[in-house]
Amino acid sequence: MKSRYFLLPVCTILFFAACRSENNASSREAPITPPSVSAAQDHCCRGVLERFKENQDAPQPDSVMACVLEALENLSEGYPETAARCRYTLAYQESAKGNYQASNDLMLEGEALLIGRNNSMIDSLLADMYNLISINYQLQFDYTRTLAYSERAEALYRKRNAWEELVNELNNQAVCYLSVGDSRAAAEKVEQAGRLLLEKAFRFRNPLTRLNLENTKVLLSIRAGDYYTVLHWPEKAEKNYTIALQGIDSLLAELAVLVPQNPVYQGPYGFTKFSRAALLSKMVESQGSRFFLDQAQAVLGLFGGPQWDFREENPFLGYAMLMTAKALALQGRLEDASRYLSRALLRMGYPNENLMLCPSVQMNLVVRHDFMLSGLQVKGEILSLHYEKSGDPTYLEVALRNYQQGMVYLDSIRILQVDDAEADSARSLANGIISNAIRTAYLLYKLYPSEARQEELFQLAERGKSYTVRQAIFRQLGFLEFEGEMQELLQREQQLRRSLQVQKQEGGQDSVIRTTRKYEVFIDSLRTSDSPIVKSYYLERFSNEVISLREARQLLDDTTAIFSFVHGPGAGLCFVITANKTEVLSLPMEDGRIAEAAQALKDNLQTGSTGPYPENAHRLYQLAFSEALQLLPEDIRSLIIVPDGALHGLPFECLLTGKASTQLMSDYPYLMDEYSISYVYSVGVYDYLKKLPEKQKDYEIGAFLSGYKEGESEGQPLRCADQPLDEMASRSKNIIRNFKQRGHSTICKEEAGEATFKSLAGQCRILHFSAHGCAEASQARDYAILFTLDGENGEDGNLRSGEIFSLGLAGTALA
Repeated sequence: MKSRYFLLPVCTILFFAACRSENNASSREAPITPPSVSAAQDHCCRGVLERFKENQDAPQPDSVMACVLEALENLSEGYPETAARCRYTLAYQESAKGNYQASNDLMLEGEALLIGRNNSMIDSLLADMYNLISINYQLQFDYTRTLAYSERAEALYRKRNAWEELVNELNNQAVCYLSVGDSRAAAEKVEQAGRLLLEKAFRFRNPLTRLNLENTKVLLSIRAGDYYTVLHWPEKAEKNYTIALQGIDSLLAELAVLVPQNPVYQGPYGFTKFSRAALLSKMVESQGSRFFLDQAQAVLGLFGGPQWDFREENPFLGYAMLMTAKALALQGRLEDASRYLSRALLRMGYPNENLMLCPSVQMNLVVRHDFMLSGLQVKGEILSLHYEKSGDPTYLEVALRNYQQGMVYLDSIRILQVDDAEADSARSLANGIISNAIRTAYLLYKLYPSEARQEELFQLAERGKSYTVRQAIFRQLGFLEFEGEMQELLQREQQLRRSLQVQKQEGGQDSVIRTTRKYEVFIDSLRTSDSPIVKSYYLERFSNEVISLREARQLLDDTTAIFSFVHGPGAGLCFVITANKTEVLSLPMEDGRIAEAAQALKDNLQTGSTGPYPENAHRLYQLAFSEALQLLPEDIRSLIIVPDGALHGLPFECLLTGKASTQLMSDYPYLMDEYSISYVYSVGVYDYLKKLPEKQKDYEIGAFLSGYKEGESEGQPLRCADQPLDEMASRSKNIIRNFKQRGHSTICKEEAGEATFKSLAGQCRILHFSAHGCAEASQARDYAILFTLDGENGEDGNLRSGEIFSLGLAGTALA
């Protein structure tokens, strides 16, 4: 977890674990082993755990641990619980040192001693073990195993009615879900924890339990605000940011009271001040830059001010100065802002203001990643403000080069430092850099219109889409259940990459060169492999090729056009590409009108409300499509749409090209009456799909007709017998009877599971679904088709968009 965005940082979570150990130690039952044999060793292990109450983050002296080692050496096999507790004590020591794998190995040894034994004391020890294992994996950004062990701990805490520990565990799971961008799952965990906190409040002794949960609620509001900012919907973003600000102010008020009582609260108090300043930087339009500047200077005061006479590296002081630089720039004090920026970069470990160099300062990699991206963003924003003040386009040129450097870094970050999908805050910063780059390139294109400028703008847009697709696919590879072979490739890659990270931090130059070469050989073996799975893995993780406009036009015939949208913070564009020409249109972004119209239409389609539907369908058509369609030659009959931002997840076939003059919906002027419509993630993906060799198919059409049962709707409301698909299934069967050329295959009800689909999909030229679908609101490209749940086969029944792309269905159409 990152101290900048998680207001109560990782030391707090370890504090929870230590408090659990300490509290459990004082309330456990008497040992079940004869005291004459194991009392001394057992007392020793408990005593060392007690020391973590005082300072759980600092490794204990060797002399303190000697009795634990002696206990393990002298303990006979008849005392598994004491042996397990001693291993847990040693594991805590290793975790405090940062030796997470060694810590987990010790706890798994302890688990093996306890499995099959059943009493409340052993359940308590196992739960604490699973909790610490999950935290160790969380600190290594391995979210799959984090949640696996956290859920084991949760089950045991529920069994023991250990309500405070259970709330902490649910909160940690929420933080984990937020780290992979699943705000919906995080909100569900926070809601569960909140209910327990309300119902069992009298049992809670540690104020940090409630404060950490309140912090996660704040983080959820910030994420929601960031989501609406990306959609350029300021009203909704501001509402969520305001809720977050109220939560932060409440946290600060409580922590200010607690700090004099216990120094452990000093760290969370300082980090909360950091987060308040970062949040106010997002609220300048409503709160004003003065409030942001005051808070940035207050954070700077925690370090004794800017300390101009000292040149030592101090990343957190550097970040405080970076926020101050941005606040000064927003107030028009550009010279002061540039001075603060220069010194901020020096403090953060970039003496020549070159943010592409890896700083020498030892620092958490994810925090360093955040700080570096923040530096790029602030530097570019200050340059843009210089342009607004002077009118000199040279500032725009320099700002664009700055953002392009950042995008190169995003492309290479898997090798240099840390994965772009390991931190949700980093994704937010990265998306901001991409949007700023596109917006700056568009300003230069308007100032100096030329084919070269248009090409530069298009390739930046394609790079942005490529980055978003890759991070979405990485979340599925690294977090969701996926093919075993791809998981194995991912684990091998992670081991090599982490080895490289360690060498860059600690090793000599020769070690770095050898490790880098080993990594490069591995990547090259992926690129040249003949295995379809390995090729798919390489393409999804590392393909950075960007198609040119000339190549895009060569993909099209005289009847087909591409509409590639860009819809992000301050950047609304539509590339209209035909076989002979490319036009760039600016979309009306004021007041979040496109996002609002798109959301209204989604609500109509989801609820079946036909009354406001015609107005909303025509309004979105006017905002996003009307002007672009007027530029098309008369022969165009097919549209390939690349949606973005708020335009994701909409069936544009239902847009109305005019106002409805009848009550009969069948007579409405639908866009699909004039054009056939297809969808792709990006123009580059369209190019990739066009080049796939078309294989001979066994069937002309394959129909998958899903069925749902009672009891399946807890995790997904659409999986419910109250949402039948009988009428749709009947119509589907009528449709497939029209395909007699090469036959058809119909998979119904219980057989229509995800695993069955994956095994048969490649045999059909056309795939037809009768199934419910869903989309994750906070992750625009995360769609899923809900298949029949078909037992224990390694699939969850939700076929996600990234998985469809991974199947390599060359020559197959989805209906």
